[in-house]
Amino acid sequence: MNDEKQHLVGRRIRAAREEAGLSQQQLGSKIGYSAMGVSHLENGDRKIKIEDLERIAKELKIELSYLLEPITKQTSVASTFYRRGNDDLDDE
Repeated sequence: MNDEKQHLVGRRIRAAREEAGLSQQQLGSKIGYSAMGVSHLENGDRKIKIEDLERIAKELKIELSYLLEPITKQTSVASTFYRRGNDDLDDE
């Protein structure tokens, strides 16, 4: 995964974590990471294994595809909002 994609995945993790009302520490304890480890993931500073992405998606109750799907000019993080049935969200 290149740096741009790592940053995109990190932003999506952060958005989903915040929407779920979890702190970095809370998410980290659920997936076996420290709060600092979650911070590194969210900032795109750390490569992430697919197994960890699967655990994150499960804990945040989101589809794995939300974390991995490409963003085009027609979509944004808000408009692709992790498939929890949040179709009524406005685009950013």
